[in-house]
Amino acid sequence: MVTAILSAKLALLANDLRRRRSQLVVWVVASCLVVAMVIAGFAVAGSTGSTGSTGSTGLDDDFAAAAGVLAGASLIVTWALGPVLMFGADSALTIEKLRGYPLRRWQVMAGLALSSVLGLPGLLSLGFVLGFAATWAGSGIGTAGVALLGGLLGLMIAVLAQRVVLDGLALVASTRRGTEIVGGIVLGGVLLAIPVLALLPRDMLSGAFGSVQSGATIVAVTPVGAPWALASSVVVGDTSGLLVALAVSAGAIALLTLLWAALVGARMKPSSAPPRGTARRGLGFFGIVPDTVRGAITARTLTAWLRDPRYSQNLIFALALPLLGLALGALSGEYSPMIIYVVVSVLLVAASGSLDVSHDSTAFAATITSAVRGRDDRLGRLIAHAVITVPVALVALGIAALQLDPLVVLAFGGILFAVAAGALACSAVVSTLVVVPVAKNEEGPNASRSGAGAPSILVFAAATASALVVAAPSIVLTVVTSATGSPIAAGGSVLAAALLGGAALIVGVRAGGRLLDRRATRLYASLLLNA
Repeated sequence: MVTAILSAKLALLANDLRRRRSQLVVWVVASCLVVAMVIAGFAVAGSTGSTGSTGSTGLDDDFAAAAGVLAGASLIVTWALGPVLMFGADSALTIEKLRGYPLRRWQVMAGLALSSVLGLPGLLSLGFVLGFAATWAGSGIGTAGVALLGGLLGLMIAVLAQRVVLDGLALVASTRRGTEIVGGIVLGGVLLAIPVLALLPRDMLSGAFGSVQSGATIVAVTPVGAPWALASSVVVGDTSGLLVALAVSAGAIALLTLLWAALVGARMKPSSAPPRGTARRGLGFFGIVPDTVRGAITARTLTAWLRDPRYSQNLIFALALPLLGLALGALSGEYSPMIIYVVVSVLLVAASGSLDVSHDSTAFAATITSAVRGRDDRLGRLIAHAVITVPVALVALGIAALQLDPLVVLAFGGILFAVAAGALACSAVVSTLVVVPVAKNEEGPNASRSGAGAPSILVFAAATASALVVAAPSIVLTVVTSATGSPIAAGGSVLAAALLGGAALIVGVRAGGRLLDRRATRLYASLLLNA
């Protein structure tokens, strides 16, 4: 039965490659990256010795070992939290879909764990493991074998951690109310981190994480770093360290397996509780906006941002980034870098507009049957995104104004407007051309449809490129303002953002509206195929 699950996963991948040429391109690029990681590993092995010597490239093997531990730990954390915070999890094979078959718990667990590796994340992670093992080839085949074993243990921990996180959240966030609870917990954790980091002694933190080696020493005794420290323990002859790393790795795998088994058992039981709706009073945003077509589109989009978990997840992440910058500012005493986090947050919200039509799915029929003009639809969605991004940008600029020169803050304001305008303009056009196979609303915010990776990356890359092109003059003038304090440069940054950003918005709304008018039926047909 495990073989049948894996065969189904391979069949789904093959279908995606046949239906979407872009998937084939991404797989070829990923395979080239795997080969590049292995070659880079052998290059590092050739530039370092086994006794702490430094090769011709200036790389010390102590530093390389510490960097490997930190990189491996980052891989595990990305596997565990990436689907929750960023790109979602593949929903092609889930416990709910396998529940109706005569499968035992261990068969479901083995099938889902192995199928998780059969994909682009698994391919790239396997390439990292091979490259990590290759970095220890200079110390002997035995050491490289131990490193390979540690890498495979780390990959096993990563897969198990991802399944525990996703299935644990599925029990809580399977409804919209549960999603709001999880989002509140995430935001609450970030908010609590601000006073905690502000109260910690800076000398203690700088001493603990002042270098790569000291940071890796701390991480190496944790479940996310222990597997990657096996090879270095063998090289230095630290038997006790080797045993500790093995014990921590094995203990983490055993604990995660037990937790996941309990979660799988709970999710395999059919739910007997009937779904409960939530009664809402009033018109919500529809009672606030003007009684026009554009106002209705704006209210509908804002309602989706708050009630649709696929939107609310992006909203939580967009709000958490400025709060993270504020927490780091409280730690370092320098709040000006927080603007960079705000720029990324604004870009994230604006670029997500490229998936608006894809998220509508078959509900897009309401736009067609209501004879809504494409320009009104584009403008209504744009206003809704502006309602979300503008307050975040203004608060960030106000905090930065406490430390930065007012002229620099003014110039940064030009960057924020230009980035938002460029990404929104691109989104208004791209959403009428590309339909991404996004997860359904009822599948939850942590799901991802098969084959959605490549189109999502291309869409976000296009929005980012558009934002950078529009914001390029403002970025240059902001650097000049910061270096010289010139009011002319600061004013030029705002003027360039207003002219280029305004022009981009006008072109994007008009072009996107015309494309939507011409391609509405084609878009709906594509949405039906991906429904």
